[in-house]
Amino acid sequence: MEKKSKVLIIGATGRLGYHLAKFSTEYCYPTFALIRDSSFNDPNKQQKLQSLSIAGVTFLKGSLEDEESLMEAVKQVDVVICSIPSKQVLDQKLLIRVIKEAGCIKRFIPSEFGADPDKSQISDLDNNFYSRKSEIRRLIEAGGIPYTYICCNLFMSYLLPSLVQPGLKTPPRDKVTIFGDGNTKGVFVNSVDVAAFTISALDDPRTLNKVLYLRPPGNVCCMNELVEAWESKIGKRLEKINVSEEELLKKIEGPFNKTEVNTQTENIVGVVVCWRWRGRAMCWRFIPSEYGAGPDKNWLLGLDSNFYAHRTEIRRLIKAEGIPYTCICCNFFMSLLLPSLVQLNPTTPPRDKLTIFGDGNTRGVFVKDTDVAAFTINALDDPRTLNKLLHLRPPGCVHSMNKLVETWESKIAKKLERIYVPAEELVKKIKEGSYPLNMILSIGHSAYVLGDQTNFEIEPSFGVEATELYPDVNYTTVDEYLNQFI
Repeated sequence: MEKKSKVLIIGATGRLGYHLAKFSTEYCYPTFALIRDSSFNDPNKQQKLQSLSIAGVTFLKGSLEDEESLMEAVKQVDVVICSIPSKQVLDQKLLIRVIKEAGCIKRFIPSEFGADPDKSQISDLDNNFYSRKSEIRRLIEAGGIPYTYICCNLFMSYLLPSLVQPGLKTPPRDKVTIFGDGNTKGVFVNSVDVAAFTISALDDPRTLNKVLYLRPPGNVCCMNELVEAWESKIGKRLEKINVSEEELLKKIEGPFNKTEVNTQTENIVGVVVCWRWRGRAMCWRFIPSEYGAGPDKNWLLGLDSNFYAHRTEIRRLIKAEGIPYTCICCNFFMSLLLPSLVQLNPTTPPRDKLTIFGDGNTRGVFVKDTDVAAFTINALDDPRTLNKLLHLRPPGCVHSMNKLVETWESKIAKKLERIYVPAEELVKKIKEGSYPLNMILSIGHSAYVLGDQTNFEIEPSFGVEATELYPDVNYTTVDEYLNQFI
């Protein structure tokens, strides 16, 4: 018999986490749970902890804020499952970093357990509920961490007791509000079943690096079907009040305290999205405003003020709506960084000494803005770029910092003093610095230490390279651009 993976559950005293830990032991997985010290003295959690202990769960003291305890826990297991509340989803960032550094985890299941964050839209009133989950996905993928995402859509316990009626705790018996025409289907799953499906997927190679969607046939229904099922149980017809999309959006955009969104409200708004219908305009292709490093491939140590997360969110919305697209990934604009030779303050290339991030051998990409425009326009009617990422990596524009300095030295016929900043020191400066310095250093760290701009192959499944498609486009090389500063 194949050896079972060792499993770490984070959030085991929560509603879903408790079921995850119980099923993990029931399915004979060696199971560990990361527990805060305060939980052992919490009377609301003591009964759960006692039950889990009897079931065979091993408790490890620690928290998502304690790097040392996380590393110690992660090194003992093969699989990590996080089931913290949705509003705390960004607290997984340190855990992701620890998992990447540990290098021993065969699979990470982050705290999603809801609608697919890359396919859902909540009319800008979700307190970044979905964009935060998408941001965590991108960090996992950028770190090369094996994963499975669980998309269970709507929990039965939050919405079925009210029959999806805001403000009610029991199903209505007189009249009911229906979003849209009531024919679009949503999915409801019991939290116990979510846990069972999740644990079943742990060692299944078919779910590795995949999204596991939970759509049990008996749990997929539209609002009309939901109401009919309830009517058949109480032997009574309800008055149905249909709310049109226009009216619904008006209500959504009305007075609303965004700081007081709880789980039930988030699920209610999620249902609104499920049961909306959207008109589709005729658009042959949309090229959104990116024109920089690929937001799905770059990580700024959590100091980018959602710079990349916002762009990733736009990508997800475009795909979710089925809009034909081409995204342009041109990395660095020459005019922003080459005049200073990637130095923090100078406005002209230095002639005495300069700072180099890391060992100086990792390559970044610089493209002139006029060339970005030329490649973009060439791609407009090209079927090869439809629903793809157009990456700009002109051969004469891909330079490491060492090569950049060497090119400049050859032009001024002088060797410069090079001050190398190791990765550890750069990370320290980023953490201790303030905006905008830490933002600039984070970009340097991403490009010239992590190599986020060039450390991946452009696979045909997602992208194409501009100079390979359009070899006749004349572009400016780094060498040519630097001539103006001699």
